[in-house]
Amino acid sequence: MSEKVWLEDISAALRVANMTNAVVKIILSRGESRRGYGFEEYIKPTRLVIVSMMLEVPSEYTLSICHSGYANNQLLSNIKHCNRLEQILARSDLSADECIMLDDNDCVISVTQGNIFAIKHRVLLTPNLDKCGIAGTRRAMVLKIAGELGLQVRIEPLILQELLECDEVFITNSVIGIKTVASIGEKFFTQQIITQKLIQIFKKIK
Repeated sequence: MSEKVWLEDISAALRVANMTNAVVKIILSRGESRRGYGFEEYIKPTRLVIVSMMLEVPSEYTLSICHSGYANNQLLSNIKHCNRLEQILARSDLSADECIMLDDNDCVISVTQGNIFAIKHRVLLTPNLDKCGIAGTRRAMVLKIAGELGLQVRIEPLILQELLECDEVFITNSVIGIKTVASIGEKFFTQQIITQKLIQIFKKIK
């Protein structure tokens, strides 16, 4: 599916919605097929463009730990599919602005609607997502900016206790950009020096 076609669809949807501040979501499905899981070889895909009002978001986030997390599955890792049952279950008992999803090994993976990062002694930490989770577009931007700031970057399994011992924590997604984390449960984070530097550069290039 060409970029030109998508841009035409998005422009048409925005004209119909007539909103000045909106979020656009695009979905590509394989299209209509026979009942069951099979599909025709030359099936025609279906394009969806959803325009919704941009909602207010917190200036900084409080996080809790989700009671339900991810199941490890390398075949589905980093595929932005429409089955968000894990996130729905995770948010069913939300007690903060967002919650942290763990995997089968109780390692930190993400929040329900974005990626998570931490900073400790000028080292940027973010979970390895080779078994579950989504490596978002803003995650890639943060990793690039971190290199420009001369930060050491570690992408590896991250346990909750290690996250709680960090100096700064922040989350990202394509709607909110970069947002600082004020607390995780009873743990408060008062330092945001490096996160604010990342935000300043991010706003210039996004």
